Amino acid sequence: MSKFFLLTVLCITIHLSKANAQSDFELLKSIHTEDKSYVISNYSIHSALGMLSLCTEGDAQQEILRFFDVDSEGALVKNHQKITSILNSFNNEFSINNGLWMDKPYHLQSNVKKELINYYQLYFKSISFKNSELVKSTINNYVNDKTEGKIKEVVSKVEKDDKMLLINTVLMRAAWKDQFQEKNTKEGEFFLEDGTTININYLSDLNRKAFCFKNDTINVLKLPFENDKMELMLISSNVFSMNELLSSSINKNTISALEAKMKEKEVFFKMPKVKITYTKDIIPELKGVGLNHIFFPGQAGFTKMVKQGGENLYVSKVMHESIIEFNEWGTEAAAVTSVSISRSALQPEKEEYYFNQPFIFLIKEKATDSYLFMGVYQGK
Repeated sequence: MSKFFLLTVLCITIHLSKANAQSDFELLKSIHTEDKSYVISNYSIHSALGMLSLCTEGDAQQEILRFFDVDSEGALVKNHQKITSILNSFNNEFSINNGLWMDKPYHLQSNVKKELINYYQLYFKSISFKNSELVKSTINNYVNDKTEGKIKEVVSKVEKDDKMLLINTVLMRAAWKDQFQEKNTKEGEFFLEDGTTININYLSDLNRKAFCFKNDTINVLKLPFENDKMELMLISSNVFSMNELLSSSINKNTISALEAKMKEKEVFFKMPKVKITYTKDIIPELKGVGLNHIFFPGQAGFTKMVKQGGENLYVSKVMHESIIEFNEWGTEAAAVTSVSISRSALQPEKEEYYFNQPFIFLIKEKATDSYLFMGVYQGK
């Protein structure tokens, strides 16, 4: 069975001092580097920030609400519950977990704890951070278990002033609606932006039915998943650099305009068979999209969460780790249908959608029009 696989972990460290779709696109652009591939889970980031909104007050909370373009905690919780309910209905394709570990001298306010458990199904544990190795191993074991061994360590060190660790994990496995044949996976050239090429393996199909659109500057194609409730969108350009493409073509309005132009066709299609791993502290990027107060002592507003000592707490790290893999898992499906990779002279001419140069990928849940994952593949 051909499947798409994505795993993400987000770890927020709360330290003691001595987004709406448009925000998603801005975050994608701020993470972009010149030559590295990357992937982020918007849903994972949204979940962690949503939990923080229930733990903060004042200006810090208002910044989080503005990021999501909502005016109240209730509206944010309602949106989260809607999309989470949909994802949890996808026949075990999603595994979503949230955990909070708090140093024993601190007491989590009962009303905040109740909301976190009710709305985010939070696992909560009070533990002495004086034993930093125990804290580290406990959390890493939790992550290893929830990600089925895909990510074994998210905490490399517990600093002496770390007082809380908030973890969100998302594990997604979803089959393509139309399976790729393993025997059609062939090596080919991938064209890097510096003009050089590398050889990589491609998933290929000479008879792929897909919604797509192309003109002189841009190529766009959608691949549906088996449940028909999610889709992968691929975007590349023969003219624009990736920086130019992200700046000019990737926002909520332009994506909607491209979708309106797409029509279903049978095409010649190939895309890289790849695995992308991305790990980064994304505080600079979150600051770039308007979140600031939660990262500074005395401004983070954690007195709502912890009455005594909460004024000195702030977010010191937001570690985001994601793994994405596109492949053609499952030999049983490959044995059922046979498709030749060579082009028959009797076949009608079809448009080619060959993603053999840097491209953007977006994964969307269709019912809520929510982007779950975003990234860029650049061959490195």
